[in-house]
Amino acid sequence: MKPSKFIAHQERRLKRALSDDERDAVEQAREDTTTGQSDTVKAMWKALDDAPEPDPENPREKPSHQRQGAVARARPL
Repeated sequence: MKPSKFIAHQERRLKRALSDDERDAVEQAREDTTTGQSDTVKAMWKALDDAPEPDPENPREKPSHQRQGAVARARPL
């Protein structure tokens, strides 16, 4: 898996948007890992597992338009 696709993949897998704490932990792990794509993704998995669980009474807003589906491109006239 590409590190750039990790957050979108996890949101689809979990069927919810990642919390701010989860997202920050994953992004920090990505920045801290410099060795390779495989090690980066492993560090991101560990960071997501170690991140605090989201509060069900205070859900995050809907995912951004990028994670809701492809945006249709306008066809030239």
